[in-house]
Amino acid sequence: MASGEPAQRAFEAWVRGRVQGVGFRWCTQRRAQELRLGGWVCNLADGRVHVWVEGAGPNATEMEAWLRVGPRGSRVEELDLRERRPIGFGSFEIRRAEA
Repeated sequence: MASGEPAQRAFEAWVRGRVQGVGFRWCTQRRAQELRLGGWVCNLADGRVHVWVEGAGPNATEMEAWLRVGPRGSRVEELDLRERRPIGFGSFEIRRAEA
């Protein structure tokens, strides 16, 4: 890492609440792209949304704060977050629902 570049951060998160059927995945992808983050988002069969985020530390932290609130029309009740090692995602995608 060159001097002056922010440290990389990665986390995996599970978002519970009214987070399906409200455009949560699409808005998550759009926000991640605005912040130049890599990773993915998908719905889970139990009604939660599963997210992997990685990129510049300050941008990932901003994404974490956004996930705690979610987009308009959603209601985030809980965010279970685990720090991870970056894998090297170059883009942010919406994945198929996980069983």
